[in-house]
Amino acid sequence: MKQIKIIVSLLLVCCMLLPVSSFALFDEMDDICVWQATPTLDGVINKDDGWSDAVELSNDTLAIVSHNKQNAIDMKGNAYMAYDECYLYFAGEISEFGENMSFDTLICPSDLSEPVDGGNFGFDGDAFGITIDVLGILTADSKNYEKIAPYYSVGFDLDGNAKVYHANGTANEIIDSEYASATVAFTESGWNVEACVSLDVVVADICANAGIAIEDFDFYSLLYGNIDSKMSFVYKSNRVDLEAEEVITYAEYATVADTALDGTPGYMLFGTPVKSLGLIYYFNHEHKISNYFYYASDDDFATFDNEGIRYILCDVCGGDYGKEIVPVIPFTDVKAGQWYENALLRCYNWGYFNGMSETKFGPNVTMTRAMFVQVLANFWGVDTSEFACDNFTDVKPGQWYYNSVSWAYEVGITSGTSETTFSPNKPLTRQEAAALFANVIKVDGLYKEPTIEFDAKYTDTGKIAPWAEESMLWAVENGIISGTSETTLAPTGQATRMQVAQMLCQFEAYVVSLLDEAE
Repeated sequence: MKQIKIIVSLLLVCCMLLPVSSFALFDEMDDICVWQATPTLDGVINKDDGWSDAVELSNDTLAIVSHNKQNAIDMKGNAYMAYDECYLYFAGEISEFGENMSFDTLICPSDLSEPVDGGNFGFDGDAFGITIDVLGILTADSKNYEKIAPYYSVGFDLDGNAKVYHANGTANEIIDSEYASATVAFTESGWNVEACVSLDVVVADICANAGIAIEDFDFYSLLYGNIDSKMSFVYKSNRVDLEAEEVITYAEYATVADTALDGTPGYMLFGTPVKSLGLIYYFNHEHKISNYFYYASDDDFATFDNEGIRYILCDVCGGDYGKEIVPVIPFTDVKAGQWYENALLRCYNWGYFNGMSETKFGPNVTMTRAMFVQVLANFWGVDTSEFACDNFTDVKPGQWYYNSVSWAYEVGITSGTSETTFSPNKPLTRQEAAALFANVIKVDGLYKEPTIEFDAKYTDTGKIAPWAEESMLWAVENGIISGTSETTLAPTGQATRMQVAQMLCQFEAYVVSLLDEAE
């Protein structure tokens, strides 16, 4: 059913997201797209793994703050990003270090026997990381210029393990492996680092710095809102004074400029506030059209005189993809004012029924078993194209009802009229309709056994087949089937297409009531 699928599609954020992020560096760099991906943290920055194109890290793009600026390292490298619904990923490959640094002084396990800087770990080489302000929350106004964005860096702990550190000003916390992880690998040209930090951690840090409650954070906008965020890559060149047993930071680089005051908070390097994160990016969600849609209200239904309008949902995020015009009802053999008008309008607009031709609906044509199974698949919003079975000798591949019958058999809605036949062209009886409706509910676990007995006024209940008795009771109790007169249920009577349309609308109302109860 479309309403059910709308609810599900809005809840699933699914694991098959396809958003894209964009970076701009001081208006000098082209935007870099980052497709949503889950890279493998193996020390090999593989483009096929989903990483973005490179953000260049060099003296042209990095601001330098150091103890001795005259001896700054001539560093070059590239940085990359990715993200999924759970983690923010960042990576760097540092390839050139200039004459002031030799390769063997890079990240390596510590020779220190005790922690340094008053902490419980020590850097003994270089560290690489990012600062970040998602959705521009920390820089919404000029009052936030001096706020420090969360800073996450990668280095080795005292046991020689690559770790992600949570730092503001001074690295002071190793993030638990449940929320962050990192890999560092030496290469022929330098070293590679890959890391990820849980979005839950990032959001919690942003909320803490901005003074807002986590429950008030708009996570949906983060993933799908196309709202600018800001970040910076940070690179620290460290040395270890073994005699003094302390880490000395030789120089620090960041994709920021000390004078670029755009209101963006940055990592405070040696007391110098870096007030502009160098990269602007956003999670720019790319919608994919789905089979799901909704109407703002029933007033938007197409009628016999007017076109309708419905809103298509995105297959990825469940949000609006766009509008679609529904043509005026094209069938010449139905008309307004008939008892079936409301049922026809609903079934046509929601796509539950197809016409027998482009201009013929066949309201008084007897519904066949094959037609009914197709209507159930349409109603439940099922893509039957992947279903196939060879259990019935009278249902063959290539027949228009083959996939829908295969679906109904495989999920347990029907077992056929015998072990080897489905009887697709056999007229549908009212008791068969009741049984198939009940089976659909049973498959979804919503079925409730009837609590009534047949009203004595119905004189033909003895004609109900034993296998259909409970289903008929259930259908009558829940208003899906009503009498054909004050005294008859006509269980073996053949159902017309318009009668089934009316039953379907009553069945829909019943399912919606069950969902309301579940909430």
